[in-house]
This record gives sequence, C-alpha cells and structure tokens, in this order.
Amino acid sequence: MGAPYVKSPTLRPRGISLRQHVYDNLRRQIRLGEIAGGTKLVDAAIAKSLGISRMPVREALLQLAAEGHVRSTSRGFELCRPTARDVAEIFEARKLIEPQIAANAARTLSDEALSRMSELVEQARAAVARSDVPDFGAANAAFRAIWIAASPNRRLADMLQHFTDQVEIVRHATLVDPRTQQIVLDGMVGLLEAFQRRDTLQVAQRMFLFAHQAEVAYSHLPHVRAEREAETLGAAGGAVAGIPQSGG
Repeated sequence: MGAPYVKSPTLRPRGISLRQHVYDNLRRQIRLGEIAGGTKLVDAAIAKSLGISRMPVREALLQLAAEGHVRSTSRGFELCRPTARDVAEIFEARKLIEPQIAANAARTLSDEALSRMSELVEQARAAVARSDVPDFGAANAAFRAIWIAASPNRRLADMLQHFTDQVEIVRHATLVDPRTQQIVLDGMVGLLEAFQRRDTLQVAQRMFLFAHQAEVAYSHLPHVRAEREAETLGAAGGAVAGIPQSGG
C-alpha cells in the first residue's frame, strides 16, 4: 500500500495504547486531508508496514467506521468521500449550533484566551501574506478550538465536536483558494473583535455569517459544482425516462 499511513509505533507516547496511537494518527491524517476520499485502508497491509500485529489496526479502523469516517468493504475499509449533500447538511447543522456556542463562549473566554486568539489572528494574517496554507489552516483550527473549549454548555460543544473532522476536511479543501483565505481571515478578525467586546449578539451574527460564507466558498469548488451538475442531470434523465411514451 506504499508509505505507512501512521507514524512508527516507536514514537507512541507513554501511556497510550497501540490501538489508540494508530487511531489518533489515522484520524489526524484524515482531518488534514493527507488521505484522499475513497482510499482503501487494509488492516493487514497497514499492520505489516508498521511491523505490528493486525488487531490494534483493525480495532482503530472499526472505531473510525463507528464514527462515520470510513466504511467497511469486502476487502477491508475505505475512507468515506463526503457528498455535496453530506456537506450541505453539515453546514446546516453548523449554522444552527455554532452561533449559540460562540455567544456562550463570549461570556466566559478568559483574557488569556482572548490574547492567544489575537496572536492566532496575526499568525493567520502572516500565513496568508506568504501563501502558507498549512500554517493558515493550523491557526484557524486553533482559533476555533479556543472558543469551542470556552463554551459552558458541554452538550452543545459535544454536538459540534461530532462534526469537527468533517469540518476540517472541508476547510482543507477550501483554504487552497486565496479568495477563501481572505474570507476566513476577515471572519476571524470580525469574531475576535466581537469576542473582545463580549457582545454575544454580534458574536452570534458574525458566526452565522462566517459559516454561511464558508458554505458558499465550498459550493464554488470545481469538484463540488461538477457533482451537483451530475446530480441535476441524473435527476432530469430519470424524470424523462419516467414519462409515458405515446402509443402513436
């Protein structure tokens, strides 16, 4: 299967099981887009490449399958490729949940957290200036993680975390576009200003707009537009096929 998908088990942190180590690394690489959708993940091949037994790899893949990241096939596992409909549903959920979580966080964010968020905005700004997509993505993800962690409503935050990996996959797909980078940077700046004023209403409004703009940016990606056009053509073809033909 080529290069190993996970780091060598010799780098496993103390106290972390081999299964957890394999799972953590696979999940990280999925979130970063390092493993493409549709990639076959065969437990025996991964285990052989790492020089470990098959069982911890299989257990890690089963956990990823239970979370919806991969699906079981007759020949192992396959990384799920989110459809345009999947992503649309995720954005709908984000626009319902994120404004409230962010508004809650505006009341509880510490001065230290706000200072760190300000540093991350500057890191993101510098990354955009030098076209450093990985560093920009890391700054954006860290900024987001801070306000989510500050939410006092853990149930809402846990609901949002369920979509975190899918959100990261979408983010990495869109951040290669310089126009999208500027949209995201402007969104981070606007959110930070509202957070610093602890203006819960404005935080909620800006968070909704931020998610909406991200959805629009994603919808303009060439492969997403092509997928939607194919779905439209397929639906139109099916409708035509279903029209009763005249008996003449």
